[in-house]
Amino acid sequence: MRRDYGQAVTGLGPKQSVDDVARAIVACVRKPRPEVYPYAKSRALTVVNALAPGLTDKVVRRYGRRRENP
Repeated sequence: MRRDYGQAVTGLGPKQSVDDVARAIVACVRKPRPEVYPYAKSRALTVVNALAPGLTDKVVRRYGRRRENP
């Protein structure tokens, strides 16, 4: 983010490791599917968003990544 947009971000929410993402990509190559969620909480968030989008907005505003103050 700093390199591309000139600002850093912080976040309290889940962060996905490189290994987890790599495993998810390999699994998807072996058994294709339209969407891949390496982190279980990110998949849960999409389900909650389908059922209660307002609640999801509040959760993301509270725990999502934020710009750091310069």
